[in-house]
Amino acid sequence: MPLIETIPETVTFAAAHFVYVEANGEFVENAPFAWKLFHSLTHGKFTEDQIVSFLGLGKIDYEKEGDEAFIYQAGIMLKAKPAQLSNRLRYKSISRSNYASFTLLGSYSQLADTYPEIFMILDKTKLRVRRDFCIERYLNDPAKVSEDDLKTEILIPIS
Repeated sequence: MPLIETIPETVTFAAAHFVYVEANGEFVENAPFAWKLFHSLTHGKFTEDQIVSFLGLGKIDYEKEGDEAFIYQAGIMLKAKPAQLSNRLRYKSISRSNYASFTLLGSYSQLADTYPEIFMILDKTKLRVRRDFCIERYLNDPAKVSEDDLKTEILIPIS
């Protein structure tokens, strides 16, 4: 099992500044596309001391149909709101909120299979999932650690 824990910890995600690109469609296909686009648009634009962490946000918009219902945002959490962005980058403030936290150890390719497992675990708890973006916080750098040692914190929005 790639999840480190099977009992979620409840955490409060602090308010954050988020710069991102958005892609619509199946997550498995569009997340890599969004990250490639994000990196091409931000190469050399932000310094390490400005970046808090890399985040992937995903949700299903139940008011839309087809591929447009799947929303994925690839980006970075910054220490401060950026003064200016290129026309393809977006900015939003993420509000302080509560999440159920899980940690995935290993390849990002396991993420898609991990979510059903997480929601089965949450169904057994008294935590109520709210309709908002799930957050993936990438805890280490794939350029610096092996694929087996990647750590991803998965945050599921709860009431």
